[in-house]
Amino acid sequence: MTSTGRPAKAAHEHLEDGTFRARRHADLLDEGPLPTSKVLADEVRRYRRARRPDRKYAIALGLERLARARTFADETGAEIEAFLVELWNRLMPFIEKDDADATAMIEATRETAAKWHKDETRTLAYVERELRRDELAFDF
Repeated sequence: MTSTGRPAKAAHEHLEDGTFRARRHADLLDEGPLPTSKVLADEVRRYRRARRPDRKYAIALGLERLARARTFADETGAEIEAFLVELWNRLMPFIEKDDADATAMIEATRETAAKWHKDETRTLAYVERELRRDELAFDF
């Protein structure tokens, strides 16, 4: 008797949803479709080109960290966006068209959201730099 459960995820699915773990899923990187993210796809290509097991594992560890960082950034961004939408909806009934204070508050909120987005981009850039630094450490 065989059980018909959900099929196992492919590497690109683990990478995109942040559940990729190098120890469990590294072997899945050798085949299958590439992730939709350019950064993740580039790293998977590097993994596939690597020949030495220690090099492959180092790249897989980097992919794990990058996938987790991207998931955290996506979740945090969604929470901030939901908060801003809720705030906006609660304030709208009280704002008059020519209300300078409300306009200033809205602009400040937009600036905060833009700054957060910049910080998120910097965080992902930092993770990518760390991956490159770690990669150099494995070049014997």
